Amino acid sequence: MARTSMRRDSTTHSGAAKVQRYSTIAGSRYGNGRAVANVVGYVGSGQSVQGLPEGSFGFIWLPALGVIAVCSFLIAPFGAKAAHSLPVSKLKRIFASILYMLAAYMLWKGLHG
Repeated sequence: MARTSMRRDSTTHSGAAKVQRYSTIAGSRYGNGRAVANVVGYVGSGQSVQGLPEGSFGFIWLPALGVIAVCSFLIAPFGAKAAHSLPVSKLKRIFASILYMLAAYMLWKGLHG
């Protein structure tokens, strides 16, 4: 009887790892699809707009895109390492704090221009 429960526990753990891996793959696949749709929308909507800065492709400013892409590529490993080393509750508190600060900043800018 003990063998069966041990096997079931290891199978459940392995199954949970597989579910996590597949959900991560699916999330990134659908997230990338949404990102591409948004880029197409921003490029298409901004093609006929006058007065955009030099280096713009629609509403996308290519120098900023390059800087954001390079910084994201360089910093992502540190964020992943931190996310895997921190407890989930602490990670949730950090993320919630960042969201509250951004919301407060947006409210401040909205009220005081």
